[in-house]
Amino acid sequence: MARNYGFTLDVLLDELDYLLSQLNRVDKQLETLFSQERHDRQIEILKSHPGVGPITSKLFRAEGLISQADFDKPTQVAKYLGLCPRVSQSGQKRVEGRLMKEGQIKLRACLVEAAWAWIGKDPDAKETFRDY
Repeated sequence: MARNYGFTLDVLLDELDYLLSQLNRVDKQLETLFSQERHDRQIEILKSHPGVGPITSKLFRAEGLISQADFDKPTQVAKYLGLCPRVSQSGQKRVEGRLMKEGQIKLRACLVEAAWAWIGKDPDAKETFRDY
């Protein structure tokens, strides 16, 4: 049974070209969106936090998380970001477990990456992480 690897490779390369062109199209659209002056201040504020760069700040801006007025309690922000631990409580005993799989997964992933970047650049943050 002979296989035609050249044909398969050509199909895969065509698919790769198409996907790269789609990514380029999305990148151009995002660049157009974020070149508008109304986004500049919020993006700069977000980027002012250590570890938060252009990708994370633009993702947060695109998701619309800019105003504290949207949330009444810090726990609502944590839940929205998917940073709430699973809690089991019985009487005086309280056990916090893994993060609940709720909220904005993309934002949570970006925050985790930003935190690792911050820890990598800031010795005080690294020490705090180790102590925790």
